Amino acid sequence: MTLELLEGKNLFDPVDCVHGQYVLPLALAQYIGYLGPPPLEIIQKSPLFQTYFDSKGNWISESPIPKSSLEELVTTIPPGEEKDQFLRFIRKILTWDPEKRVTSIEVVPDEWLTRPVEDFM
Repeated sequence: MTLELLEGKNLFDPVDCVHGQYVLPLALAQYIGYLGPPPLEIIQKSPLFQTYFDSKGNWISESPIPKSSLEELVTTIPPGEEKDQFLRFIRKILTWDPEKRVTSIEVVPDEWLTRPVEDFM
């Protein structure tokens, strides 16, 4: 949501434009485009993921993985320390492994969120 507010566009758009329906393989392909592939351990634990990945963790769905990155998506922050801080902040939130994902309490003291107000101007 922070990314969407900052950039004015959706990070993920897994909707079939013709039918107006959510498409899981398209969503997974978009997630992989931005986050890289999920860890093999997570794929192996999920019967649903096993539909879209082979036993080695390779993507086998027909939905193409977009050539994208968070670095390219973020255009409103110029390259430099602030953008690096923001990308680290986003990656703490957007991670495949829920055990490694930060909680709301853990993310509050993040360096990007706690910058002085003057840095926003």
